[in-house]
Amino acid sequence: MGAKGFNWTAGSFFIAYHAVLLLTLPFYLWFAMPSLTLTLATVVIIGLCGVSLTTLYHRYYSHKTFVLRPAAEVVLLFFATLIGQGSAWEWAFDHRRHHKHTDTDDDPHDMGKGFWYAHVLWIFDQRQPLDMHTINDLKRSRLLAWQHRHYVAAFLGSSLLACVVLGAISGDWLGAFYMGFLVRLFISHHATFCINSLAHSWGTRPFDPAQSATNSHFCSFLTFGEGQHNYHHVFPHDYRIGDRWYYWDPGKWLIRSLAMVRLATRLKRAAADKIAAKRAEVAAWRLAPEGETPPTTASE
Repeated sequence: MGAKGFNWTAGSFFIAYHAVLLLTLPFYLWFAMPSLTLTLATVVIIGLCGVSLTTLYHRYYSHKTFVLRPAAEVVLLFFATLIGQGSAWEWAFDHRRHHKHTDTDDDPHDMGKGFWYAHVLWIFDQRQPLDMHTINDLKRSRLLAWQHRHYVAAFLGSSLLACVVLGAISGDWLGAFYMGFLVRLFISHHATFCINSLAHSWGTRPFDPAQSATNSHFCSFLTFGEGQHNYHHVFPHDYRIGDRWYYWDPGKWLIRSLAMVRLATRLKRAAADKIAAKRAEVAAWRLAPEGETPPTTASE
């Protein structure tokens, strides 16, 4: 990659925090193991960030699978900002491009360029300029406009607050930095990246065998419920990621809970007959003689 093609902002930060974590964390763990309180509190924050990202950035902003009340939006936006994956505008812009151009050169994390490119190396590419036409429905939000303009400050400020809270409840201020910032970012980032890599590599394709997106229960546990990815690429406007009630999907459960207290409304879901028809179509193709073109489907 040439110098002009390197994303200096995201790439430098990504390399820097990984380097600090890998080089210094062993010394911290050798001299001062984190307490159970600090570890559990960090896990809670990671969970809140992951569920907020899939619920807000992904299902609400990117796909408009439901309508969210402002009070709930502000709370979820705080934790989605804390995860350190760019502004809502940037995230939704990239994700909509991913769905429109899956497995092509225009896919921001094209699986055709290899597992590690889809997982992490795409971050180092110079990002495509933000096209407001792609996110026309989001650009009218003053809240998102503010977050986009001040994202770096918002991310650092929310991260500082998280570290202060962890330090206050554990009494381990150095540990709060390692666990509440470095370890949290590492786990949150790579969990999300598994959607781009693992969920496009290993698993089943019961709805569209012609594309790389797969269904994987294992990936669902790593990605806060995003693992039924083949389903999602066929039915992206379903607020659920997967059609079975027992699938691990914390985002779905959060949206339903918000709906119960009227903080979320107009929940969209794919029609059961369309889901069944698509399953049957792909199953029939698998039993057909070799040589037939696999069925494909346009996203809803």
